[in-house]
Amino acid sequence: MRLGKTLHLLGTATKCPFIVDVGAGQGHLSRLLTFEHGFKVTTVEAAGCHAPKAKKFDRDAHNLIRKKKLKSSLQEKKECGDPRSTDNLPEHVTCFIESDTSKSEFLEIVQQSFSKCDHDKSHSVHLSENTQSTSRTSKLNTQKVQCDSGNYKAQNTDKQTDSRNTSNPTKIQMDGSSYVQGKEFILTGLHACGDLTTTMLRVFSSCPEIVGIASVACCYMKLTDKSTLSGKDFGYPMSQYLLRSHPDHSLSYEAREMACHFVDSYTERLRENKQSSLKLHCYRAMLQCIIHHIDPSFHHGSVKISVKNGENLDFIQYAKQGLQRLGIKTQVPESLLDEVHSKQSMWKDVVAFYTLRLSLAPVVETLILLDRMLYLWENGLSSTLVPIFDPKISPRNFALLACKKTSS
Repeated sequence: MRLGKTLHLLGTATKCPFIVDVGAGQGHLSRLLTFEHGFKVTTVEAAGCHAPKAKKFDRDAHNLIRKKKLKSSLQEKKECGDPRSTDNLPEHVTCFIESDTSKSEFLEIVQQSFSKCDHDKSHSVHLSENTQSTSRTSKLNTQKVQCDSGNYKAQNTDKQTDSRNTSNPTKIQMDGSSYVQGKEFILTGLHACGDLTTTMLRVFSSCPEIVGIASVACCYMKLTDKSTLSGKDFGYPMSQYLLRSHPDHSLSYEAREMACHFVDSYTERLRENKQSSLKLHCYRAMLQCIIHHIDPSFHHGSVKISVKNGENLDFIQYAKQGLQRLGIKTQVPESLLDEVHSKQSMWKDVVAFYTLRLSLAPVVETLILLDRMLYLWENGLSSTLVPIFDPKISPRNFALLACKKTSS
């Protein structure tokens, strides 16, 4: 709700009714923006399984709203029109955005979606006209955007086009600056993971069509850095200030993962002083010792270790369930279990260490967010960070806001 209101203010300031929601999932934000605030929304989501569900939820919400309007007055019934109409529904696009996605490729997928909306509206109007007009409409040269292993591809569907082009679509190649024939729009992403947020910021800074952005980031540990993505644009750092003035600066995986935690929620657990809950971190550390003994190549953080109702189990039960969830079937030597189990008395030390670690989490997150603001500033764009969510409900509660033009 609060992000919806924020985008409403951003849309009013820029006089822009179009929004592109990146990493939209099943489109919950897009429906709020469409039905509550009247935006024309296009969603971009990598997981193809989400689009059919999002469309179903869109239709259900559309029909529910229409039914309520029909009950209110007969006059509104006339205004609502055909219940099968989808003119006001979000448009959903399935496509994978990579860290090196160019502004040309991103604009292509968005502008094609806008073109599809305009074509659908035009087609629905022509349906009420004579057959000759409908025939002319069917011959329009339209394009369909496909996604193949993360690469955007444009396929021409004009019947008069060489069939070789339609059977073997080519990857989009455009200079970007000459392709500005579409609408201006606002870019948003709610808890977009890893490099998805930084890619959005790069596209926003380089595309005049994007007049505003509202970004709420997440999953900092998934950011690429100089050590993992040499020679390309990486997720951290973004600003030239850090890249040039502090070339040796970096943040470890552990530091970035720590920035995703919220110290206040753990403070409440400390105040409750429920030992069975506080011991869980010690359990995880002990289980990690067992895993590394069995498989030294196991990478910490690559798989989430989650044991249901772990606080109600003793360590032996916890360890067996944890290993089972990880697919490790090796029999654990009794001597190893006994050795690790003897460290359970150190759980208070683990709690103390974890508390000190969490106290640094806001510092790391602030560093990441300020680096992004510096990047925008270096590209001539001012921005602001606004805490729009209750951090106890949504720890990643800062929205990075920026716009290129305002109505005042």
